[in-house]
Amino acid sequence: MDMAKRFLEIEVNVDGNTLKTTETRNYKLFCDLPLEICKNKTFMNKHFGQYPVLPVDYTPLTAMRSYDAMLALYAQVLEISFSHHAYLIANSTLWKNHTQKAYFTRRTNVTEEYIINGFRLLSRLLYKNFGRKIIVLIDEYDVYINSLFIVGREEKDKIKVFLGRFNREFLNNNIYLDKALLTGVIPVDNKIYPLPNNITEYIFLKRQKFFNYYGINEMELNNVFMSNLKNDEKKKKLKEIIDDECDNYVLDDEGRRIYGTWSVLNYFENITNIENHIVI
Repeated sequence: MDMAKRFLEIEVNVDGNTLKTTETRNYKLFCDLPLEICKNKTFMNKHFGQYPVLPVDYTPLTAMRSYDAMLALYAQVLEISFSHHAYLIANSTLWKNHTQKAYFTRRTNVTEEYIINGFRLLSRLLYKNFGRKIIVLIDEYDVYINSLFIVGREEKDKIKVFLGRFNREFLNNNIYLDKALLTGVIPVDNKIYPLPNNITEYIFLKRQKFFNYYGINEMELNNVFMSNLKNDEKKKKLKEIIDDECDNYVLDDEGRRIYGTWSVLNYFENITNIENHIVI
């Protein structure tokens, strides 16, 4: 999700001034190597660094144990989302009054309206600041599902009612929203997690065209991580070790294999000399 954010977002300096796209850290991240996507000039010009991006990380909600706790944790999520755009505070033309700033400078009495209005306000501020609709990235939208199993029925019903209301207001009725991308593990089920009816579900293992865009494929493993090995036998041996020690899975009947990005990076981070590491 961080890569999607870096690809799409309009990058600014500490004062909130928009940077020239080709001079940003994000551009260097994608195009210094360059990655394959940089070769598609039409796609790059249309989408790279062109959107106000609002990241929403639901990880804090794993600690949810009650309705009141959920509201407090949602306030924390709101604060984290705003922290990506703290430069907005200094732009006096965006704010109507000090009450609006209070959403992001100090936490007041947290209610459902506080949460919903806070995200709506942040959406409007980004739209007004950049002059175009926003992209929302919600990471781990279903992360707190396990917490619901230990919440009493009455509390659970209140939580689900709020979730439905929040999602309608933030994802369905948000006039400042262009698109939203949600990631999660559990398939969409409105009985568990009430989402708007304009959500299109993409299940990873059922959408083969997405396979090569998640994790590290075997070609990338060879070209990026094993390119310094000149001995073919050592390459073969290293591939066997990675298959055994790094998270990976076979995608289809053709035997295409995908490796977990963090798992592979962590493995190579602990190798000081790859030539000496492989003994044949």
